[in-house]
Amino acid sequence: MLRNGTAIRNALAIFIGSPWPRKRPHGLFGLIFSWIERDRQRRQLAELDQHLLDDIGLSAADARRESHRPFWD
Repeated sequence: MLRNGTAIRNALAIFIGSPWPRKRPHGLFGLIFSWIERDRQRRQLAELDQHLLDDIGLSAADARRESHRPFWD
């Protein structure tokens, strides 16, 4: 397993944030891409305050449970 997930996130930041249309990558690269994206989404979910959680219909416990799941799950 790679030791530095931050390096991968930084390397893919240009690809992820690029404005041109693209298809989701396949194979091993696609799997890694989806893991990074899932990890990013869960970290953002953990940062939401109660007002925003109410807007999307989640309790704080639901958000905490989801944000603590491993990136591969």
